[in-house]
Amino acid sequence: MMKNFDGSPSPNQMIASGIHARGGIGRRSSISGRAMRPNHRYQPARTPTITPAKTPIFEEARERLRDRIDHWGYATSAAEYARWLWRADLLPVTSRQDFFGISVVEAIHCNCLPLLPQRLAYPEHVPPKRFPECFYETEEELYAKLKKNLQHPATLRQLSPLRELVSRYDWRNLASVYDDLFMRLWMQKG
Repeated sequence: MMKNFDGSPSPNQMIASGIHARGGIGRRSSISGRAMRPNHRYQPARTPTITPAKTPIFEEARERLRDRIDHWGYATSAAEYARWLWRADLLPVTSRQDFFGISVVEAIHCNCLPLLPQRLAYPEHVPPKRFPECFYETEEELYAKLKKNLQHPATLRQLSPLRELVSRYDWRNLASVYDDLFMRLWMQKG
C-alpha cells in the first residue's frame, strides 16, 4: 500500500509524465481508462516534464477522471517531482521515441513498476527475460498487465531487484569511472 506525503495510506498511484507520451498519447490514455474501473483503488497523477501540448485526449481524460486525479500539471521543482515518483506505483510507458529513458530509470529508482514496450532503450535497463512482467508487445498485453497490477497491488512494491539494476547509473557509482577515463585520456595526451 502506498503512502501519502503525510504517511497515511492512499490508493495506488499511477504516474504519467509528458515525456512518456511521445507518440503514444492516445494509446496510454485509452488503455488506462479501460483498466481503471470503479472498484480499483487507483489515483492517476500527471506531472509533465516537458511543455504539454493541449491535446484533446488528455483534456478528455482530465475531465473524465477529474475526481480521481491527485495532480495535473508541472511539478514545480525536482524535489516535488521526486516526491510524486516516490508515491507512484505504476508507470505505463507507450513511447515510440526515447533516447535513454532517464525518466523510466528515475521511476524505477523510486520503486515504481514500469510497464514498458519491448523496444527502444528499455530492455537495456531492465532485462526482459528476467523481468517479463515489466514488458508488453501489444496494447492488449499492456491493458492486461495494467489491469492485473491495479487488481493486485500487493505485488507492486516487491521491486528491489529492479532498483538494483538502475543503481549502476547513480553518480556515486559513476564518478570514479569517469574520473579514471578522463585521467587515462589526459595521460595519453601527455
